This record gives sequence, C-alpha cells and structure tokens, in this order.
Amino acid sequence: MINKKKINESITESAISPLGYIIFIDAAASVAGDRLGYVKMMFPSETPDIIKRWYSILSNSQKYPDVQDKLKGIGSRFSNNPSLKVLFNSLAKIKKSSYAEEDKGSHENDIELLIKRISVYIKRKLTEDDISVLESIVEEINSVVEKVSQKIDDEITSMAIPTEEMPEEEPNEEETEEEKPKTEIKVNERLKNKLRKKIKEIIRTHLFNNR
Repeated sequence: MINKKKINESITESAISPLGYIIFIDAAASVAGDRLGYVKMMFPSETPDIIKRWYSILSNSQKYPDVQDKLKGIGSRFSNNPSLKVLFNSLAKIKKSSYAEEDKGSHENDIELLIKRISVYIKRKLTEDDISVLESIVEEINSVVEKVSQKIDDEITSMAIPTEEMPEEEPNEEETEEEKPKTEIKVNERLKNKLRKKIKEIIRTHLFNNR
C-alpha cells in the first residue's frame, strides 16, 4: 500500500508545479520524439523534434541514462489512460479558444484549473518508486516546465481578440443620442457572452463531466 503521507512530503520538497507532473510522465516519450505523447496532445501543431528540443536539458543530463528505463515504464502506465486523454484533449481545446482581450485573466484561470486537475489525477497514481525518480531529476524537470509554460503563455496571448471601439454611425431620425450607446453596449456584451459561453461549455463537457 502506498504511503500517501510520504509521497505528499516528497512532492512538497520537490517544489514541482502542477505542469511538472505532465512533463514528468511524458519525459521518455517526448525525448524519443514519440508522436503519441501527452505533450504532443497539448501542442498538436508542434513537431516531435521541437518538443524533443524542449527536453534537451533532461536528455543531456548525466542523470538521464540512470532513469531512462524507469521513465519509459512510468510513461507506459499512463500512455493509454482514457481519462487522461479526455483531459488533455480538453486542455488543447481551451488553449485554442478565442477570448476577449479584457478576459485574459479568466481564460488563464480556466487553463490553470484544468492543468491542476490533470496534475492531481497523475499524482494519485504515482508510486513511491515514481516519486524517487521524480526527486532525482527535479531540477531538469523544472527547466523543461519553464519552456513549456512560456509556450502556453504565447499561445494564450495569440488567441486574444482585441477590444475595439464600434464604428460610429450617423444616427437616423428615429435614433436619439441616448439610444446609440446602448446599442453599442449590447453588441459588445453579446460578443463577450458568446466567448464566455464557449469556454464554459468546453470545461463543463470535457472537465466536470469526466471526474
């Protein structure tokens, strides 16, 4: 039986972010340039070679040969997990969802929530031996996390829709100056509500219904 207290203490000592657990279980697949890795699912437009380069700090480390086979074993246990695949597909969709620029904070929180959910799912299935491997390469894993985090930030930023002023129109005889701004506010609110609804629908369908 796994000593949960010991594992939780080890996790705290390692100072691994939630994203670190994704990097960890997918390390062997990503270093090998495996197209089926979860990181590849997170970044479907990136080639396996680019993802492999993100892991260069780990693969070039003197520690890697000692843990390579163990990482392959850890990865194989997670590779065909249906629940994880659903969660990662959800993450990829949320990252690619457009949003109003002023709602960036909310959009980032939605993505962070899903990454944390994936992390919790992974941590619950790690053994004491898995944690020992993680502890031995914690610095290398964190270095990869920095690169992947930057890539996620860049993707989120690229999906923002700038908030633009609605073009001014000449009021007709039936439109008063008081009615005109109300129309503009309606259009802007409709756009924001549509974007929020899209994001919430993805989370509700692919996240909360797959606990």
